[in-house]
Amino acid sequence: MPGNLNAFQLGPGAVVQLQTNQGEILAVVTDAESPTYSPPPSTTPSTGFPSIDVSDNTNQTIVLNVSAVLALTGLPPGRVQWLQFLVIQGAAGGPYTLSLRVNGVPARTPANAGLVLSTAANARDIVSAYWDGSTLYALVAGKDFRNS
Repeated sequence: MPGNLNAFQLGPGAVVQLQTNQGEILAVVTDAESPTYSPPPSTTPSTGFPSIDVSDNTNQTIVLNVSAVLALTGLPPGRVQWLQFLVIQGAAGGPYTLSLRVNGVPARTPANAGLVLSTAANARDIVSAYWDGSTLYALVAGKDFRNS
């Protein structure tokens, strides 16, 4: 078999970098059997332009009690990153809006329509974003999730 194959065990949190003929792959080793679970960080924006550091956790919960423009920090330049946000309208309901920015530049959205969120009180939407290393693309992946 051409090439070398090395097998070894890595602990939780280890970062693995692989070089392939298609480019570079990064993976983080996690512990599926871990007895503890840390939920995604939660942010409740106030007025102004708050920021969210996504360098440690690319899954975030955002509770809207006001319309917000959020600055995302911690995105690696030149590297691809997927982001997921659970966006919850506050108990008073909206319609509150959300805009995501990186370095002052708004995320690109389908048809440049922005993120069109559910407006009912406590509505839960999923916002997905893709960082290509220089530009953020975002869309509402699902709206108004409820118990069935």
